[in-house]
Amino acid sequence: MSDLSRVTTVILAGGMGTRLRQVVSDRPKVMAEINGKPFLYYLFDQLVDAGIGRVIISTGYMSEKIEETIGSSYKSLQIDFSKEEAPLGTGGALKLAGQFVDTKLCLVMNGDSYVDIDLRDFATWHMNIGGQLSVVIAAVKNSDRFGVVDVSSDGKITDFFEEKQKNDLALFKDFAMNSSEFRDYFNDINQEEIDKPPAITRILSRKLLPINGCSSSTSGYLLVHGFF
Repeated sequence: MSDLSRVTTVILAGGMGTRLRQVVSDRPKVMAEINGKPFLYYLFDQLVDAGIGRVIISTGYMSEKIEETIGSSYKSLQIDFSKEEAPLGTGGALKLAGQFVDTKLCLVMNGDSYVDIDLRDFATWHMNIGGQLSVVIAAVKNSDRFGVVDVSSDGKITDFFEEKQKNDLALFKDFAMNSSEFRDYFNDINQEEIDKPPAITRILSRKLLPINGCSSSTSGYLLVHGFF
C-alpha cells in the first residue's frame, strides 16, 4: 500500500497525565515539550513521513490547549478534533471519534507514547494479510505495565490479557483496522464497559476472539525497534 493519503489516524490524547502533573501542570501530557517541541508533534512527523493525510485528535483534559496550539493543520496533515465533554475512557473516546472516520483504513495511536515503527510498512502489511485488525506488539523483559497477548505460530493473536499477566509479548494500543468495521466494533459498547479500564482490551477480546479458538482476523505486528 504505497499511498496512505486516504488513511485516517485517531490519536488518543484525552488523558489527565496524573503521573506528570508535578512536572507539566500547565498543559496536557501530549503537549509536554521534548527538546523544545511538543511531544504530539513527533507523532505528527511520523504520519507526515508515512504520507498519511488526516488525523483526528481525541481530546478531553485541557483540550483547548491542544486546539489553540495545533490548529487545523501541520505540514501536509489535516487535523480535526473529537472532544470528550466528560471522561469517556479509551473505549468511549474511540466510539466518539469513530463518527468522523470516513476512509477505508484507520490507524489508532496513543498520544503519550512513541513507537519507533514504519507506519507505511505496517499499513501495507495489514492490507496484504487481509485481516480486520492488526495490533503492534513487542517482546519485552517485563510486561507488568502493559496488556499482553498470546500469538500463534502464524502470527494470529489468540488471546488478550490485561496488565500484570506474565508474558513476554506486550500489547501497545497502536493498531490498524478496516474503517468499515470501526464503528461496528465500538458503537455497541455500553457505559459499564467504558467505565472499567482498560476497555480496549475487553472490546478487542469480545469482538475478535471466538470462544472456541483462534481469531482468523486479528494479527500481531512484531515491533523490532523501540517504544518510548
